[in-house]
Amino acid sequence: MNVSTSILIDAPAEDVWEVIGPRFTRVSDWVSAVASSEPTGAAESSGAPAAGRACRVATAGFDQIAEELTAYEPEARRLSYRMVGGMPSFVADASNTWQARTLPDGRTEFTMDADVAFVGAGRFIGPLLRAYLSRVAHRTSRDLKTLVETGAPSRAKTIQTHASRRTALDWLVLCNAAFSAFSGATLAVTSSWWSRQFGEPAAGLIATVGVGLVGYGVLLAWAAGRGVAGEDGRVIASIDAAWVAGTVSVLALAGATFAGAGVAAAVLSGVAVAALGALQWCAAGRVDTPHAACAGRSRSEHLRRRPEREVPAR
Repeated sequence: MNVSTSILIDAPAEDVWEVIGPRFTRVSDWVSAVASSEPTGAAESSGAPAAGRACRVATAGFDQIAEELTAYEPEARRLSYRMVGGMPSFVADASNTWQARTLPDGRTEFTMDADVAFVGAGRFIGPLLRAYLSRVAHRTSRDLKTLVETGAPSRAKTIQTHASRRTALDWLVLCNAAFSAFSGATLAVTSSWWSRQFGEPAAGLIATVGVGLVGYGVLLAWAAGRGVAGEDGRVIASIDAAWVAGTVSVLALAGATFAGAGVAAAVLSGVAVAALGALQWCAAGRVDTPHAACAGRSRSEHLRRRPEREVPAR
């Protein structure tokens, strides 16, 4: 089965070749489907950066892929490679050719020409596999176009990179965000009913608290998406502790006027927030360790760094 795709890139072919050729082993810098890559073996082709590369693919069922260069032609700005390990059992063989061609108007046509041979169940789901591989090829081409034209990875690659680096603290803050937003929306939408459960305070007050919780949840989700540093995690945990202390105080002062549902809601939410706060505090300590913060920088600072342009100047 053959899967071919092409894309026009508004840049000289030398710039495109610099990315796909000399930086062949660094494909994880820009391809959103590849989480990491590294060179394997000494170069056997003139000018090739290595004999092949090992890639960890962000696609279930593939995991570690080993690829071997079979042709490397700088003059034609063309290279070919084949998969030699890590493919699913229904793939008998797979190879790919990348080429950057100069067009009369100065732009570059980048083409990918893949050949895949299936065995067993792969023969029966060929059309589905073709559609999937075609989608991956088009996305890879767009990733390349974005990198060469702008000097920065594509949005899809940036999202994949951040997700692969997400820590336990990020996930806990994200859970906190979801819990806060859900609780706030529930209070805001059914404020009159909750007012009766909490001893008849003004329904407007309940709705205001709900809207505030929703806003807090959105803020936490934004922070989790950018990467939460250890110091920020402790601040969030402290806010949770203050919420728990406030809940205990309210129950002590006015709990006798609450309905059963009001008491249960206050206690359960307080326990949930206390658990999240404790877990976030512990996770914040792990984020601060040297292996989690890149060379002394906080993790969130590392993620906010703008990537340096590595494509040669035109």
